[in-house]
Amino acid sequence: QGLRILVIIVRVVDVGLGHAVTVARGIEHGSRGVVHLRGLDQPAQTLLVGVLHIGIFLAKILVLMVVFIWVRWMWPRFRYDQLMDLGWRRFIPLALVNIFITAVILWLRAKSAN
Repeated sequence: QGLRILVIIVRVVDVGLGHAVTVARGIEHGSRGVVHLRGLDQPAQTLLVGVLHIGIFLAKILVLMVVFIWVRWMWPRFRYDQLMDLGWRRFIPLALVNIFITAVILWLRAKSAN
């Protein structure tokens, strides 16, 4: 059980959070604001700055991990029959209403354009 949890955490950190942090701001850019003003938006010139960049990157991953775990623990877990009921009774009627409203808006726009 413990090894399984460790494998899940490694997968989340490696694939999801590492890419999210890198795509969102980039490892060398730090956070905008105070870090940006102190020159940490440039590539590392010394070992200390390089270690600081890695520390910022790992801190961002840690923050995202905490948010992901917190959200996962806070949301209720649905059973399969509850999900099916939610889909058939709530989401399909909402989707049909959405299609109808979109069609009416497009029809009114086409009518006013002529």
